[in-house]
Amino acid sequence: MKKSKSKYLTLAGLVLGTGVLLSACGNSSTASKTYNYVYSSDPSSLNYLAENRAATSDIVANLVDGLLENDQYGNIIPSLAEDWTVSQDGLTYTYKLRKDAKWFTSEGEEYAPVTAQDFVTGLQYAADKKSEALYLVQDSVAGLDDYYHW
Repeated sequence: MKKSKSKYLTLAGLVLGTGVLLSACGNSSTASKTYNYVYSSDPSSLNYLAENRAATSDIVANLVDGLLENDQYGNIIPSLAEDWTVSQDGLTYTYKLRKDAKWFTSEGEEYAPVTAQDFVTGLQYAADKKSEALYLVQDSVAGLDDYYHW
């Protein structure tokens, strides 16, 4: 009697364990819509043009799209620019913005369309000689010294 009781308990344990394992492998249709990520440190600012810290760059990369981005292989692909051209002399870059690109508030409300002026303003801010972001553009903009009459 003892042997058959232990066999039944072992069998019941195996069936129960298998059921638990199989239910854990199931495909849940209620996937989370929340993105969670733990950063190693807090940013002191979200001004990615003034901050040169990894924490700021990592956070902003998840918040703001640029004109172009890199795919998983490092190739440059469109992001907010759906197309771009470079002049033959390599001095003029022209970007065609996506028409559906929008700015959103922190609550997820649509705020305004993304415009070319947004990028001009950002570039002017970065190129300002008082800006902490000057290093980002000073070697990339021909005639920058003349533009700001240094």
